Amino acid sequence: MGTTFQASALTTTIIFAFQQTSGDWNLDNITLSDINGYQNIFQNGDFESGSLTPDYSQCQSSGYIDNSSQFSGNYCYSDNTSGQFGYLMQNVSTNVGTWYFIEFYLQNINGPGSSFMVLLGT
Repeated sequence: MGTTFQASALTTTIIFAFQQTSGDWNLDNITLSDINGYQNIFQNGDFESGSLTPDYSQCQSSGYIDNSSQFSGNYCYSDNTSGQFGYLMQNVSTNVGTWYFIEFYLQNINGPGSSFMVLLGT
């Protein structure tokens, strides 16, 4: 999955929001680069450090690093937050007015009635 956006500030917060009635969301291979495809500015988007710190923060989330459902490599992020949205966030340095492309692998495992959103904040 992927989408483009134009940065409106020097720092952009990328927020992944997960809600699940049962099962898990799996997120892996996040990349963020300007639309010319120069440099990936997203840190640890493949979760291969095996940890969320120091690159990510969470809010209301039951998400964790998983080593059984990854798209590639050894790890991915899994989230099974239910009853509310759980959030995984990262702040990235961006240039005002520049267009960026964010791309990621997302899998919903055993989760009918689930929701996912990508939010951008400044």
